Amino acid sequence: MVHLIIKRPGQPEQREAVPEGEVTIGRAEGNTIVIDDSRISREHAILTPDASGHRIRDLGSRNGTRVNGKQPTAEGQLLRNGDHIALGRSQVLLSYYTEDVTVTAADTSSRWGIPLGWQMQLPSARWRFLDWLRVVGIVLAVISGSLGIIFWLTRIIGD
Repeated sequence: MVHLIIKRPGQPEQREAVPEGEVTIGRAEGNTIVIDDSRISREHAILTPDASGHRIRDLGSRNGTRVNGKQPTAEGQLLRNGDHIALGRSQVLLSYYTEDVTVTAADTSSRWGIPLGWQMQLPSARWRFLDWLRVVGIVLAVISGSLGIIFWLTRIIGD
């Protein structure tokens, strides 16, 4: 059985069985799969059955759809077992599975060409280092500024 695993930060994962026929995904009632997220379009994407499984196609959403970090073509992207789907700038992750599996955080991050939305909030080691350098620079500027003020005050008062 084909299903989607819907993951959102801070919420339990949700499993949706993919019914036969076309499956619409969006935030508006009336879609086959409704995802309540303001960063997802009302009618965001559509899954259509294909001889090899399903294809996903963006329905002209404002923020687009990505499969494993890449934008699908106008004809749609053929989905394979374990593919990850990002809808717009949302932090929702859809994982397409043709079998029943358990997904771990390591599985989701290792298959992406780009970081997931909620991982983007955590800076990479490079950015943490650069932030650390900025903080050190600010601290040194404050110290040197304070020392400069103390120097001039002692010169003024001492004279």
